[in-house]
Amino acid sequence: LQKLYLDHNCIKEIESGSFENLPSLEELYLSDNAIKSVQHMWQLTSLKTLNLSSNYIKSDRLGGLQVIKELAALNMLEDLSLLENPVSYRFEDLSLHSCVLSILIPDY
Repeated sequence: LQKLYLDHNCIKEIESGSFENLPSLEELYLSDNAIKSVQHMWQLTSLKTLNLSSNYIKSDRLGGLQVIKELAALNMLEDLSLLENPVSYRFEDLSLHSCVLSILIPDY
């Protein structure tokens, strides 16, 4: 499986191990759900495209982008969309197209 479309599914949480059997997944579309955290996506090592538009992802309590830190393990990620999330309102329309993610937020 290389592409997975889970848009408009009322998903609230991504549980640990949800993607452990999808090592070849390259594109994941999770827009228009109710996701607040992406902490269990580190196993998606082949992922190139991740669409998290229109969810409930916020900046952390210190104003940082914890979501970027959590996704930094996805070394192949090229296209990340966080449009229409509470975090994007702080940074206008946040879409990191063709990006190479590294840890951008210092540990406090």
